[in-house]
Amino acid sequence: MLKKRDSDFGELEGAEIDGSLLESNDTASKNLIPVIYQSGYLTIKDYDKKSNIYKLGFPNKHVKNAFMTLMKYI
Repeated sequence: MLKKRDSDFGELEGAEIDGSLLESNDTASKNLIPVIYQSGYLTIKDYDKKSNIYKLGFPNKHVKNAFMTLMKYI
């Protein structure tokens, strides 16, 4: 899935996603954010209860660096 995605993974910092998608395990989906979140690379940074929107980001610079390094080899 990650090999097929042609974009900058830096956009993951501050990504916003509907709460129902965070529980999704649909690996056929084009949205990789739930998969990356469930793998532990992203964490919840903020939540808007009214809209059920979560703002995600890397928990710290070490995790972000590890993820970005991993993406270089994919």
